[in-house]
Amino acid sequence: MTTKVLDGALPHEGSKAGKTSYAPWRLFIAAIGIIGMIALMLFLPDDIGLSPAGKKAIAVMWLMVLWWISGVCSILTTSFLGIALLLIFKVASIKVVFSGFSDSTVVFLVFGFAIASAITKTGLGKRIAYAIMAKTRPRYGSILVTFAIISVLLAAIIPSGTARTVLMGALGMMLLPVFGQSEEKMSNVGRGIFTLLGLTGYAGSSAYLTGGAGIILTVGLLQKAGYSITYLQWLIIAFPAILIGSVALALIMPRLFKPEVSVVDEQHFKEFQSELTSLGPMSTNEKKTAIIMGIVLFLWVIGDFIKLSFIIVGVAGAVALMFPFVNAIDDNDFNKRVSWDAIYFIGVCMTLGSVLTDTKVTEFLATAINPLMASSSLTVFCLKIWLVATLVHFILPSSLPAFATCLPLTIASAQVQNYSVLIPVAVFVISYSGIAMVYQQAHAAIAYGFKQFDAADFYKPGLCLLLIWLVLTPILVFYLSLLGF
Repeated sequence: MTTKVLDGALPHEGSKAGKTSYAPWRLFIAAIGIIGMIALMLFLPDDIGLSPAGKKAIAVMWLMVLWWISGVCSILTTSFLGIALLLIFKVASIKVVFSGFSDSTVVFLVFGFAIASAITKTGLGKRIAYAIMAKTRPRYGSILVTFAIISVLLAAIIPSGTARTVLMGALGMMLLPVFGQSEEKMSNVGRGIFTLLGLTGYAGSSAYLTGGAGIILTVGLLQKAGYSITYLQWLIIAFPAILIGSVALALIMPRLFKPEVSVVDEQHFKEFQSELTSLGPMSTNEKKTAIIMGIVLFLWVIGDFIKLSFIIVGVAGAVALMFPFVNAIDDNDFNKRVSWDAIYFIGVCMTLGSVLTDTKVTEFLATAINPLMASSSLTVFCLKIWLVATLVHFILPSSLPAFATCLPLTIASAQVQNYSVLIPVAVFVISYSGIAMVYQQAHAAIAYGFKQFDAADFYKPGLCLLLIWLVLTPILVFYLSLLGF
């Protein structure tokens, strides 16, 4: 059985025995969404600079954002409600309203999930993680650094953050007895390993153009704004910052949670290594998957030089994995393991971007917020973007609605000030991966589910990661400006 979770989406409170109850604040925010939508449609002045369609578009967007925040129903239900309202109020043509579902971004995501399914099903991802971990030094600090690096590297081949977090969590549980700790009782060793997992699980997704639904949405929004980006370009932009930030957090972690044991007994570590190598030789399906994924990754990296789209490569790789003589995944896997809910939601997000552009709402909002975002330099502008991304993540714990709402404004605001567009977008995406509370990301919730830390334990490392992204922001701006982005 495969767990399907939209990046960052958590179930709302109060679900029990098939019935759902809501905290009063959720209902209050949902009501503000409805009242605000009606007020914006009826009372926005005609001379404000918005067309009638633009006023309706901004009203529907208000409702969608408030309902995403309130969680009175799933984000997918709210999204489809928004689509229906756009059609009912004739905000844009049917072609524009459904344009997001025919976008290449949505198509690629289907095949991206298929690739992730093949790697998970064959056990290739587990073998890679275990093989790297078996070669680390028997010290707590070294193991945490290796753990963080694996979490980032696996995102290159497993775009499903849920699958990666579960895999790394299983590895983390194997590490506990190595340090003389029991999975039945919380320890500082467990707190360090699993809070690190909850924080780096999502951050790793941001390092690759194919690392998850949120990044794929980012590519689509950039393309709609007229900016194309290749796999290699995003790797150069995001990977160094994500890797440095993840390793820095791993180095800080032993100081936040002083481990009961810092150095593992040599004999215990040898037993751990033998357990990791007990998977046996690679199966035929693993070898086939490894060869195909090796080719796919190679072509993704050099695609910029040979003018080959990463989308074409991804689709071809997924199809190759489904061929009868490969059979890494079959029709049944494709139907059950692909997260169709995430794909539908990406389509809605792309549609929202198209409608906001078509009705010139994005341009209007960028002009409206310009006094707040106007900055004397690109670095100051990006520091403001860090603050916006950090605050937005507390309100919108799912990356998809957050990116769909904020990235078009980030792009437009950068354009108004004649700044580079790719740099602030990268800053927003990376900064958004910082969290301080478990509810903010599904990856953190899954790590919490292993019961090795309390929710309050998450605050300290989470705030440290937020500060790491703050410190790295001006460095990232300088680095990317130097490269000509």
